[in-house]
Amino acid sequence: MIKQAPFLGHEFYIASRIIYSEKVEVESFSTTDNTYFDVLLSVGILGFVPFMIMLYSLTKKLVTQVTSSNNQEFKKIRLELLCTTIIIFLEA
Repeated sequence: MIKQAPFLGHEFYIASRIIYSEKVEVESFSTTDNTYFDVLLSVGILGFVPFMIMLYSLTKKLVTQVTSSNNQEFKKIRLELLCTTIIIFLEA
């Protein structure tokens, strides 16, 4: 399906409406293997690029804040946020 509309995609939540529309009546969940496939199906490459830029920018900003922070309490919180973001980034 990604090859049919690689740049603009089909529309939001297309995977849940098309792939499982016959088997499942609830359409409010993602049905692809991961978030990256869901974004590619929904908005195509033109929507996937800003999505990846946002994830990269968030991770880069968190890394910068963790390494430059002098306050140990904030540093621990930011490090936890960074680790959680990286896990979500890899798992999605």
